[in-house]
Amino acid sequence: MINNGSNGIVSRRHILVGAASVAGLAALGPLVPRALSGIHLVLTDPRLPQSPLFRASIGDDVQHVALEADIGQQWYAGLRETVRGRTVAGLTSWIDYVVLSDCAREQGLRVVSSRSATPAGRIHLVSWLLAPRKDLQHS
Repeated sequence: MINNGSNGIVSRRHILVGAASVAGLAALGPLVPRALSGIHLVLTDPRLPQSPLFRASIGDDVQHVALEADIGQQWYAGLRETVRGRTVAGLTSWIDYVVLSDCAREQGLRVVSSRSATPAGRIHLVSWLLAPRKDLQHS
């Protein structure tokens, strides 16, 4: 164990989990081409250890929403209004990606980019980007 000063003791497990998170995020590759800007919102699953790193990779000046266990309920409780007309980046499990990308179509969003990985044989992760469909922006 290592004493990290301000936060107390860091165990070997903390170091390994952190390394696995970085490796998992690296395996997802760059989500957004540098030429594409204008991400308004980041959605992440707080149960995924890679979520803080993903959120940080997008930037602190972007609104963040932590996803709940029941995404369908969260969607109809207000998340759909939050995403409407916005460019949204996210890191979720595969099934949550499927649910969110399907729900987002009702708000005129489409999948622009997605990358997937299964770090260390764990949950199948997907990083993704949704943006308004151009044909709906002028209506």
